[in-house]
Amino acid sequence: MENTTTNPALPNPKKRTPRFVRVIMLIALLAIVIYGVFFGVTRFWAVGDKQTAGELQSFGSDGRMIITYEGTLLTQELISDPTNGLSTRVMKFSADKGNDTLIQFMNNHVGKKVNVWYRKYSQPFLFRGKSIYYVYRAEMVR
Repeated sequence: MENTTTNPALPNPKKRTPRFVRVIMLIALLAIVIYGVFFGVTRFWAVGDKQTAGELQSFGSDGRMIITYEGTLLTQELISDPTNGLSTRVMKFSADKGNDTLIQFMNNHVGKKVNVWYRKYSQPFLFRGKSIYYVYRAEMVR
């Protein structure tokens, strides 16, 4: 008589993962993709590209491991402050550290009136600096 029992050495037929496990994995993957898109948009997509003028009050490098260039600009804009009434705006910005001529220009013109072009981001980013304002070009006000 023949042996009709299954041989334990043969592999079992392919088992399918349960439907709810596949749905949970799909939801987790979708959540990771949505978070990645949100992170990329808030950190790398500029909200605006603007220009302003003012007195460059301070400028210098900052950081220990990742060195960024930070500065403050006293603009001529008047803003309404509930405690002090009208006051001028102090804009804190980060500068493009790959642009050596910009860094040299900023270092040489502290205390003078300058015109700056900057990009505004939703959130600061580690390598870009501590500010949401990122200056990429500057010139003297005439």
